[in-house]
This record gives sequence, C-alpha cells and structure tokens, in this order.
Amino acid sequence: MLIASFLAVPLLLLSTKLAFNFHAEAIEAENTREKLQDISQATRLIEQLERYRDVSVVEFLTNDDALSKQTQAALRALNTQIDKMLQSERLGKHELFLHKLQDDLVGNRIFPGNEGASVSTVFQNANSLVELAYIWRMKLSYEYVAYSNQDVRAILELLNDSYFKLVALGQTRSIGTYYLVRGYVDSVGISVLDTTFQDLSRLVDGLSLGTEQYLDLFERFPALEEIISPEPLLAARDLLDLELIQAIDIEFDPAQFFELISIQMEQITITNEALLQEAATLLELREQEVSQRLFEFYAYAVLLTLFLIYLLTGFYTYIQRAINSLVKSAQSVAKGEFGSPIDLNARDELQELAVAMEEMRLKLKAREDQLRLIGQTDGLTQLKNRAFFDEMFPITLSSCSRNRIPISVILMDVDHFKKVNDQFGHQVGDDCLRQITDLFKKQFKRK
Repeated sequence: MLIASFLAVPLLLLSTKLAFNFHAEAIEAENTREKLQDISQATRLIEQLERYRDVSVVEFLTNDDALSKQTQAALRALNTQIDKMLQSERLGKHELFLHKLQDDLVGNRIFPGNEGASVSTVFQNANSLVELAYIWRMKLSYEYVAYSNQDVRAILELLNDSYFKLVALGQTRSIGTYYLVRGYVDSVGISVLDTTFQDLSRLVDGLSLGTEQYLDLFERFPALEEIISPEPLLAARDLLDLELIQAIDIEFDPAQFFELISIQMEQITITNEALLQEAATLLELREQEVSQRLFEFYAYAVLLTLFLIYLLTGFYTYIQRAINSLVKSAQSVAKGEFGSPIDLNARDELQELAVAMEEMRLKLKAREDQLRLIGQTDGLTQLKNRAFFDEMFPITLSSCSRNRIPISVILMDVDHFKKVNDQFGHQVGDDCLRQITDLFKKQFKRK
C-alpha cells in the first residue's frame, strides 16, 4: 500500500494538472471564439469608418451639399456600430478608444481645418482615425488570441494586412471622385493620381511576397489562398488609369466611379469576413479536439490506475521478501561482518541491487584490510610503526618464550639528528631517515 501510495500521488497530481490544462485549453478556445465576435464588429466599424472618411473627404474638397446626406448617413451608421460595441462586456479598457472615437467624430476632427490643403494632405488627415482603428483592432487580436493559437493569429495577421489595400482603394475612391467632380486634373492632381496608381501596383506585386510569407498556413488551409486575390486592386488601378490618368473623362459619373471602387473594397471586405469565419472554424475545431483529448485522457487514466493496482497487488509479496533479504545482508555488512556473501535469487532490478551490494561488501572488506595495513605502516619509511610494535611485541615475546626461541630487541639512536634538522631543514632530516631505513632493510632480511 505504501508503494501504491507513492506511485498514486504523483500520478494523481499529474492527472489533475493535465486535466486542468485540457479544461483551460477548451475554455480558452471557447472564450477566444466569443471574443472573435468583437474583432468582427471592429472590422465592420473600420469599414464604415472608411466609407465615412472617403465621403467626407469628397464633401470637404468639393463643398457639395448633395454629399452631405451621405456623410450624415455614414456618421449615423458609425455611431450605431460604436454603441453596439460598447454594449459588449468583454472590451474592458478598449472602451476608451470607442469613447475617444465618438468624441473625434462629434468634434469633426477628421479634417485638417485648412481649405487650402492639398487633396493628399486632406485624405491623410482623414485617414488618421482609420489608422488608429486598425491599430486598435490589432491590439484586440493579440490580446484576445493566445500565442499558442498560431494558425488563428496568422489568419488575423492576414486580416490586418488588408489595411494597406483598403487605404490605397480608399484614396483611389475619394481622390478619383473629387477630380471627376471638378472635371479637370491640375499638375498636383496628376502627381497624386500617379502616386495612387503606383501604390496600387506595388500592392499587387507585394501579394506574391505575402503568399510566400504565409506559405505554411496556405498549405494547411488551401481555401485561404483562394480568397486572397489581387483582382480588386487590379480593377481599381485599371479604372483609375482609364478614366483619370490617360485622359479625364468628364462625362463619367463621379458617383458611379465612387460605387465601382466601393464594389472592389467590398470584395476585400468579403475576404475579411471569410478570414474571420475561418478563424472561428479553427477555434471550434480546436475546442472539439481538446474535448476529445480530455475524454480520452480520463479513459486512459482510469485504465492505467486499475492496471497499476493490479500490478502492485501482484508484486507486493515478492518485493517485500526480496527487500527483507537485502536489508538483512546490509545490516550484516553494517556490523562489520564481511564474511557472508550476499546472494538473492531474482531476475529483475533487485538482482542488480544484490550484485551491487555484493561488490560493495567485497570492496569494503578489501578496504578494511588495506586500512589495517596502512594503520600499521609508517608513512615516511614504510616500516612497521609503533602501533604494530605494541600489538605484535607481546604476542611475539609470548610465542618465543613458549617455543624457547631467542628474540632480540634493538633500540637505536641517530647521532646528531637534531643538529641536521636545525641546520639543513626537515626535508634533509627525512632523507637521512630514509637512508637509515635502506640500511636496515639491507641488514635485516626477515619481516
């Protein structure tokens, strides 16, 4: 029972930890899937903010009262979306951004406040709120999705990469519409339109590099690569080139241009929704996978526990007998009884332990004999020392007396030895004693 307890306690702790981890993963996947709804709403908020940006820019530059209704409608849609998101209990500190965004919209801080500013400057200032919204959504992505969900984080990075495409399309939509309303393009406009055209071209060329960046993700999820298409950028670039850059078509309806570019932006919006749906599907599959693993873990844990109880019950008697035998042998060695060999008839690790204890017994016996020999020998001269003399002299004297054998005891003094030590040092004195020892060994052949 003691052995079973020693094994069961770590097993129980490990099982509890693993079960807790599995439960935590399942809860994390479920919570992340719910929080993904906030990211989806933030995406819709950005889309509405981009439309408000472009309509407002055109209205500001043209002073067209007809666009005022569209601007107000876009603003109402924005506020409705913000209010909807503020009802979420998961945003926490992120509510501050939404409140600040509302304040900026009420204060009409989307414009530079200078009617003489260039069209490019007006758009960049209007885009600043959109850029902050993208940064805010990126923070949501990294805070809501754990680092362990690499695939979901990669999909959200694809979502965040759409910022550059939508900014280029938004600039095309607002600036192109503005010049169509004016009916002519000045030198500054030619430069701005050319820059916009180049931006669209670079983004089309950059899609191939992005494909290589997410190659591993596309290999695991081929459907993602199919929805990442350069067609919206190509269509917008061709329309910009045809209607404005080659020669401005004054008969082309600016509202139609605005809506045609909006359709291309809508295609990217659909792509973003597909990415979010794919991320939600992955999280749902992960949740199901973790639940399945948790069920299998409990089943294996029960079977393993029963099997361990069976093994421990069967081996208890055998282990007890073998250990008792080893304990008795170890106690004999501890008492200094090195004569009895340690023998255990076993075919497992206990036999190896018995062999190791037998080797220890033999080494201890040899060590004891060696220590006894060292204890009887003088370290400097390697002759037997005074302790040996005190032990053997009475025995030898009794033996010689009993057998009537003569015995000689020689007491010898080394003349001037102290003077040699004082004058030449103890090392020279030690050399003298070694030389005298050599003389002894030459004269006295017997032990």
